[in-house]
Amino acid sequence: MNKLSRTGLIAMAIIISLLLGAYFGYKTSNEQAFAEDIIILAKQHQFIEIAKNNGTDEAYEESLLGYLNILDALEGKRSSLFSEDVHAIDYALTHTRLALLSEKRGDLKGKAQHLQSAESYCPKTVMTTCTGEVLTEIVIKLDNNIY
Repeated sequence: MNKLSRTGLIAMAIIISLLLGAYFGYKTSNEQAFAEDIIILAKQHQFIEIAKNNGTDEAYEESLLGYLNILDALEGKRSSLFSEDVHAIDYALTHTRLALLSEKRGDLKGKAQHLQSAESYCPKTVMTTCTGEVLTEIVIKLDNNIY
């Protein structure tokens, strides 16, 4: 093998190594970003539970609004664990919880707005029957550990 052939093979091996490294680095960074997103969701869920069970209604509302912000940030980042229908159900149930809080403080306009927002996600869910009433029933059951 002459010097030129050896140099060409070495250059090709370096290029292939760089491409493989870039590919695996990209895959790893996406998986790490997804793991970080899941951790953020879990921490926010923990904050919601603490606010709901041990805080004021205002703290609970703030935690739910924070969760909506996280869902907004995750819009478009789909995976098998966080598909479009899961995302839509999270939005719908969170808006339903906000509607119940609005009703509790006598804000019927706020309740109607949140229920309308909740229902707007219904077509993206797997639910066959999805109305404000059904969503409210689901939230009450979930929050009281009836399911």
